[in-house]
Amino acid sequence: MGAPAVMDTCQDPELERALLSQLIRGPRSAMRLGSLTSDDVSVTEHRAVLEAALAIRAAGKVPWPETLRPAIASAQGWSQDRVARLFQDLSKQTPVKSVPAAVERLMELAHLRRVRTAALEVAAATERGSLPEARAAVVGLQTAAAAASEAPIRIQTAAEAVADGWESLARIVDHSGDGPKDSTGIEALDATVGTLCAGDQFVIGGYTGTGKSSLALCMALGAQDRRPGIVSCEDSPTTWGKRILAHHTAPPTNPADVVKSREMTANQATAFLSAAEAVAECPLHIAYAVKRPVVDVLDAMRRLVKEQGCGYLVVDYIQAIRFELGGGVRYDKAVADGAKRIKALAADLDVPVLLLSQLRRPERERRGGAQSEPGVGDLKETGDLENESEVVLLLWRPGRGRPTRCRVAKSKNTAGGELFDVVRGSAGVVTGLSEPLLEDEPRDISDQKGDGW
Repeated sequence: MGAPAVMDTCQDPELERALLSQLIRGPRSAMRLGSLTSDDVSVTEHRAVLEAALAIRAAGKVPWPETLRPAIASAQGWSQDRVARLFQDLSKQTPVKSVPAAVERLMELAHLRRVRTAALEVAAATERGSLPEARAAVVGLQTAAAAASEAPIRIQTAAEAVADGWESLARIVDHSGDGPKDSTGIEALDATVGTLCAGDQFVIGGYTGTGKSSLALCMALGAQDRRPGIVSCEDSPTTWGKRILAHHTAPPTNPADVVKSREMTANQATAFLSAAEAVAECPLHIAYAVKRPVVDVLDAMRRLVKEQGCGYLVVDYIQAIRFELGGGVRYDKAVADGAKRIKALAADLDVPVLLLSQLRRPERERRGGAQSEPGVGDLKETGDLENESEVVLLLWRPGRGRPTRCRVAKSKNTAGGELFDVVRGSAGVVTGLSEPLLEDEPRDISDQKGDGW
């Protein structure tokens, strides 16, 4: 009696077939494969199909079956009959429900296979008693393990650490020329919380309708020399187009007013047309990952930096990301883990990230639509997000007809606690923050939990 077959936990051929089945049934799903490569699948035939599909996608085309079949046959030297049988076999497989989730799992398994292979090389070298081979194999294992992490572990000498620290201090105090090199995009913030350096995570939390996205866009446009990039997890291109247009008109003109009135005045038309030149020169890039899983958001961040040269990222917003829950994982823990992965990747890419977050809905609003001032404890379902962030801003509406307030609820480099009004132009477009407001008593934010829920 033969030995029982051992299941390979580092590969999932059935999931590979299901993903390729979806690719054959819906070729446009190739645009959702993210950073998946042919090396991330374990079966030779599956690798051939994926390799051809990705090559067609790289050419800016959709891998329709009539194009994909001859591409596979040509690249692999296979007969048309063999390719037809492969497609027939794949078409019998039930397709995956979520392409991004399948991609994330296959990439995880590929990392595990690489780590396992490196570990086996270490064991084999040790068995042979060859110290040089064992050392080389250990280095290979460390490399494979680091690649499996979003942000590989960094080791540096004390002198290198001091050099990094000095560079950070130099960025903060360098106000020569047109302003600090690592500006947040708003002068009032630069003067109070310092600059936004590579690897920093800056959180804007606010209730619905307080202008989180508009303030983030204002900051991004104020730091155009850093080539800002936005990952939109909720809003459509139409919405972002209106916001960007409103920020570039002079005087500020809100396209939403045209939508409401269903009419466009001559002055509005002139303002929109005059903004065209400024918009054409704007270095801002937007990646749309609407209701996508966190793996797609991370891929969008990578592409903005690697392909578009963005040096300042905005993720709008954390709760709009779709998180895969399984094995009893709580939603708040999944959100917190997603936020950590976003910050880790930003550090790996050497860019700062501005992360937007909803606040828990206030239990009640006072007469006149006034909202209670929130605290960091009101960041909705984000676990210990505030502990992972260098700066946290919180937005709320103190009352109807009054400007939205902005509190520096946390700042690692300063005392924090500063209070601002959100400044809007004549058309309601966010144009920045006021100078810090004077308060009767200094506010202690060291243990602020918020009273808005």
